[in-house]
Amino acid sequence: MRSLSAMTSVLATALLTASAASAAEPAAVPDSDKTDYMIVYASHAEPKPTDPVSLRFQKIKVTKVKFTKPVKDGVEGASAEFEVDLSSLKSDSAKRDAHIKSPDYLDVAKFATATVTVEKPRHTGEGNYSAPAKVKFRGKTYEWNVTFKVVETLPDGVRIRGEHKFTRKDVGIGKDGDDPVGQDLLVRLQLTLRKGKK
Repeated sequence: MRSLSAMTSVLATALLTASAASAAEPAAVPDSDKTDYMIVYASHAEPKPTDPVSLRFQKIKVTKVKFTKPVKDGVEGASAEFEVDLSSLKSDSAKRDAHIKSPDYLDVAKFATATVTVEKPRHTGEGNYSAPAKVKFRGKTYEWNVTFKVVETLPDGVRIRGEHKFTRKDVGIGKDGDDPVGQDLLVRLQLTLRKGKK
C-alpha cells in the first residue's frame, strides 16, 4: 500500500511539474540586447516540451517619431510608427518558418509588411506608459491599447520595451478548428525611437 501511495505521489508531482513548465512564461531577452526586435511566442494546440516556440522578426524599421517635449521629461504625448518585414520571421526550424509565412498564416507573398502606429502615450508611473495602437496587418486595421516601458533614455531618443497578449482569432490567421498552433500569442517588442524620423 505504501509503495502505491508513493507511486501516486511521484506521478502527481511529475504531472504538476510538467504542467508548470508548459505554462511558464518565455525567458526575457537580456537587457544587454540593444537591438530592435519583435518576437512572437506561440504554443501548439497539443502542448509540446519545446513550447513556447519563439518567432523572431529580424527586420523592423522605425519610419516616424515625434516627441512633444525633451525626452528626459518622458514620452507622454509622443507618437511613433514602425514597419515589420513579415518575411524576416525566423525560428529554429526552416520548415516551420515556411509554413508560418504561407497563406495558411501570414501570407507574406501577399502581405509583406505590418505597420504599427502608436500615439499619445499616457504615463502610468515608474517609466511605464499606456497608449492606443493601430496595427495594419493582412489588409485590415486593428486597434488595441498597449503598454510599454522606457528602459533607456538616449541623447536623441529613448529605448522602449513592451508586450501584448492576443489570440490568432483576434487577427484572423490560421484555422478555427483543427489547427496545430494554439490560440494564445504573446508579442514582445523592443524599439529605439530617435528624433529626426519624419
